[in-house]
Amino acid sequence: MSMTQSASEFADAADRRAAVTTFDRSVVVTAGAGTGKTTLLIERLVHLLLRNPEPLKITEIVALTFTNKAADELKLRLRQHLQAFLDSELDREPASALECKTSIEIQEVIALYCLSKDELESRVQDALRSLERSDLGTIHSFAANLLRLYPLEAGLDPQFHEDDGSAFEHRLSRTAQEAGKFESRFRITAPESQPAICRMFSNHSSGVSPRQALRFMEPGLVCRSQKTLRKPCRVS
Repeated sequence: MSMTQSASEFADAADRRAAVTTFDRSVVVTAGAGTGKTTLLIERLVHLLLRNPEPLKITEIVALTFTNKAADELKLRLRQHLQAFLDSELDREPASALECKTSIEIQEVIALYCLSKDELESRVQDALRSLERSDLGTIHSFAANLLRLYPLEAGLDPQFHEDDGSAFEHRLSRTAQEAGKFESRFRITAPESQPAICRMFSNHSSGVSPRQALRFMEPGLVCRSQKTLRKPCRVS
């Protein structure tokens, strides 16, 4: 490690520690890619599980990210971190730099929260057992879990499936095809019709037919083509 790297790490060490161990207020961390935000989050999760007083269960914590890949990485790295705590033996010399780092971290946690090694291991084992039931995942998976807990209040079938984007693309394509057929029968007569068309698509994507969607358009913006029209009409 270069002198510059050491100085840089030393410069923000206090901020990193505050981000990990501050629990009485909200904490916001902003940093560029590759600066250790995920590592910081994992350390904070570990401290939430091991802190005294009021340690949390893993099922009482919500940690969300945007993609499935990032969520899987977060859960995997937390599992590895907790398992390393269990595997560490404080009464023997560390065999590697990683073991040495883990041993130092464990001793710091024990001293900070006045824990015994047995208490620490008990909480770690409990977290590992319940890790797959935790809300460590994506924003959409968390929202889906909430909706499945309250399907009647949400007005949803409890057996609904999350859309990975493919169903949306299919519906958008189908709507565009139907709108193309629609265009052959109807003619837009004013430039201010664009907002109305947007509402038509919005309502149709929610299950409203193109004909029903016309009701949401301003009067006079759409008229039937001459082939199907015998006298002037207005859509209201």
